[in-house]
Amino acid sequence: MANSYKWRSKAILAELKELPHLNSLHIHIPNAMIMPRNLFDPEKLERYKILIGEKWGWYGKYTTSRTLKINNSHSFRSYEFDILFEKVEDLYLDQLSGVEDVVEALNSEKGFPELKHLCVQNSWGDLLHIFNSETAHCHTAFPVLESLYLHKLKKLKKICEGRLYAESFTNLRTIIIRQCDELEHVFSISMARNLSHLQEVELTDCKNLKEIFGDEEIEESTDHADQKTRKIIKESAKTSHISKSRNCKGTECWSMKNLFPVSIALGLRQLKELEINSCGLEEIVANEEVKVAAVFKFLKLDFLQLVDLPELNSFYPRSHTTELPLLKSLVVYHCHKLLSFQNRYVHSQSENQTQHPLFSPGEV
Repeated sequence: MANSYKWRSKAILAELKELPHLNSLHIHIPNAMIMPRNLFDPEKLERYKILIGEKWGWYGKYTTSRTLKINNSHSFRSYEFDILFEKVEDLYLDQLSGVEDVVEALNSEKGFPELKHLCVQNSWGDLLHIFNSETAHCHTAFPVLESLYLHKLKKLKKICEGRLYAESFTNLRTIIIRQCDELEHVFSISMARNLSHLQEVELTDCKNLKEIFGDEEIEESTDHADQKTRKIIKESAKTSHISKSRNCKGTECWSMKNLFPVSIALGLRQLKELEINSCGLEEIVANEEVKVAAVFKFLKLDFLQLVDLPELNSFYPRSHTTELPLLKSLVVYHCHKLLSFQNRYVHSQSENQTQHPLFSPGEV
């Protein structure tokens, strides 16, 4: 049995509990206050699209069997939505209030084991993390998550806080972040080890975003053991490349000074499109010292756009080789400090000046 309703009566909603064979349901409940207790039986509901809150409509693509949309959900715990979280595949959360951590607040004891798509949007305060392993009921979260969309989360500090266990985010393919002003980096270096399936990153208008990959949780410590741990994390990242990444786009992120650390850039052999517009980038690859000259092999890159980057002065400011055998389209506009692809001087740590072209001659 499958039907689609927009119901406003608590009495009528209660009648759903009298349908013992109901296994498929499409329903829009504009006001959660009218929901009776124990309305949904997750053991019986095999397929559903449940919309809670006035704002939702039936528009959009539905590619999964179980979708839940919750709006203005400061009191969602009172209505036992958590019984659906174990099997939900597509989850939309709008205007969260009084919530610091999504996994903890939604009381997901198993960390959303079947969730494939997560959208969190329009939180003007309180929300600090998507997953905090130090406070959550579970150590692992989002093991099969494919896409993550974060929009207008004004106080979001980190996607993940605390230690991230191996099973978390291991299937993530797409992440889109827009207008998350307090976010300083998207992933930690240690989290990169979990992202072997990541294909698309899109960042737009994040005012304090400094880098895609950061490791501030260890940088703040001066303890020798912590510094040794930091070195191990960075070394392990080199062997766990984001090798399937295909598209990276950044727009209006003026605090961002570089895109990738060297360890990540060395593994981007599947990257097809790189588009950066109106950002504060000084270089594409971070100015990190390496033991030997780096060789960046962007073997699949066919489109590169660098537009309105007034601080950009080089691709990577140290000795390196860049291979771009399939590059077909190159757009460079309003990059005033980038005087020439072939003639760019930067100061090394020694007193001598070394010439670093944007792309190594003969390798493009």
